[in-house]
Order: sequence, then structure tokens, then C-alpha cells
Amino acid sequence: MSNQILSISSFKSFLLRVLLPFFVIISLVGFVFQLVFEKYIILNSNSCGAYKVNRLLTYNDPNETPIFGSSRAEFGFVPDTLGKDCFNYGLASTRYDVTTFFLEEECKKKRNKPYIIINYDYESLTYDIGDIANYLYNFDNKDVRELVGKNKKNYYNIPFIKYYGRYEVYFKFFLMDRRNPLKITDRGASLYKKDLRPDEFNALVEQRKKKPSEFLHDSALTQKLLRIIKNNPQRKFIFVVSPYHSSYFTIFEHYAEANKFLQELNAIPNVIFIDFGKKDYPDSMYLNTTHLNYKGAYKFSREIKDTLNKLGIQL
Repeated sequence: MSNQILSISSFKSFLLRVLLPFFVIISLVGFVFQLVFEKYIILNSNSCGAYKVNRLLTYNDPNETPIFGSSRAEFGFVPDTLGKDCFNYGLASTRYDVTTFFLEEECKKKRNKPYIIINYDYESLTYDIGDIANYLYNFDNKDVRELVGKNKKNYYNIPFIKYYGRYEVYFKFFLMDRRNPLKITDRGASLYKKDLRPDEFNALVEQRKKKPSEFLHDSALTQKLLRIIKNNPQRKFIFVVSPYHSSYFTIFEHYAEANKFLQELNAIPNVIFIDFGKKDYPDSMYLNTTHLNYKGAYKFSREIKDTLNKLGIQL
């Protein structure tokens, strides 16, 4: 019995003298590292998705005009060309569950200008949040947690640990913003200078011609989008279909249905619809069959600016 008591006493002593200080030190080091990492890496790269989500939630410049959408927004709209107060919030691999989240947050803000630019993809009105790394910094926000939904893990609530497996993602954006000779970053936009050889691009075109494109929309998400627009009559929602390569339309399912929806969208009083989807751009201005490269993005942004100016809109 005495040996058992001594054993328990020794274990408690070990906990107090060794393990407890060890965990305290590890926790402090982890906490300090997280603060430094967040400040100097995550929040120091304006093309990083986590930076964009945090900016949306915490930054409130009354002069800002936001640009929302997927990678076709991120790669295609040049803020510096469109207007000095534009910021590109485009997030790669996302759909309109993310865009409507951004719109709801944006409509809580008071702006000096009422305009919101939203890139429209024919498959936009479906669900995909993209990389979970976009949301971990702000995972304490209930709206962010709701957006993440079934993708969340219990450890996303634990400081330092929540970034496990994602640190390299944030470092990649941080380094690419500074050292990538083939990429220009401009207030959230990622603009790729890469020029494909004609044979490389023709191979992508042939692949696209064999793959059907289609109009996809979830009815609940569509109604949510329309509700946001109609509940915020003080805002002007500028929907833009950025250019697709002509091969994208070779096989297109439900195109008539897509046009019908876009006509209904355009009929809403506080919506402005601009369709550049079939605008004829040279192959040399495309990164692939659905995304523009820097040359194409610059030309497209100039033409969008000119179109808006003719409508009396200055961003």
C-alpha cells in the first residue's frame, strides 16, 4: 500500500515538475508563433484567401468598391485599371455560397459609392468553399463557421493547432506575392503573365471541346442571391460575365435556361448586367479556356471601365 502511495506521489510530482512546465512552455511558444505568423505572413499577403476573408469582416473603407467571385474574378479584374478604390476579393475554386456570404457582409457596410462588382460564371450558383485555409484565421466568427459547415473539424477552434497542414499554403502566397516573376498582384488580384505556346493552348482547346459546359444552379442558393439584391435597393450590383474562350461554348447544356435567368437578373432595378462571355479575345490573352492572363485581364478591365463610364459609373 505504501509503495502505491509513493508511486502516485511520484507521478504527481513528475506532472508538476516536468510535464506541466513543458506544456506551459509549448503553449506559450505556440501562441507567440501564431501571433507572429498571422501578422507577418497571413495578413501580409493581399492575394491570400485568409487575408481577403479577414479584410471583408474587419476592414471598412467607405470608398472601397469590392469585386467578388471565383478565380475568374481573381485572375480577370485589375483593380488598378478599374478604379483607385477597387479591391479584388475573388477566391479560387469557390462558388456562390461564398459569394453570397461576401455579399451579405458587404451589404452591412456603408459606402460612399453603391457599387459591387460580381463576376458571374455559368456554374456559379452551386456550393464550394474552396480551400479551408481561407477561413481558419476567422474561424471564431459564427458566420464563417456556418459557411464552412460540414467541412469543419473540432481542432479548427484550437489556436496554433488549427493551421496544421496549412502553413505551407500561407507561406506560398506570401512568397508568390514577392518573388514570382510570372505573377503580378494588385489589390487582391492575381494576374499571370504566362504566355502559352500555340500548340499548348490548342491542346487545351481540344480538351475543352470534348467536355460539356453547362448552366448549374441550386434553387435555394439562387433565391438567397435574389433576396440579398432585393433587400438592399441602396446598392448597385454589377454582374459581369468575364470572357470565356469560344471553345467553352462548343458543347453547352441548358444555355437557353442560363440566358433566361440572366435576363431575369438584369430586370431587377438595382442590377447592371454586362456580358463579355463571348467577347472575341485572341488566344494569346488566355491562361486557359476559362481564365485570362495578364494581357487579357488588362484589356478586359479597360473595356469594363469604358462600359461603366458610358453608363455614368465611375469607380
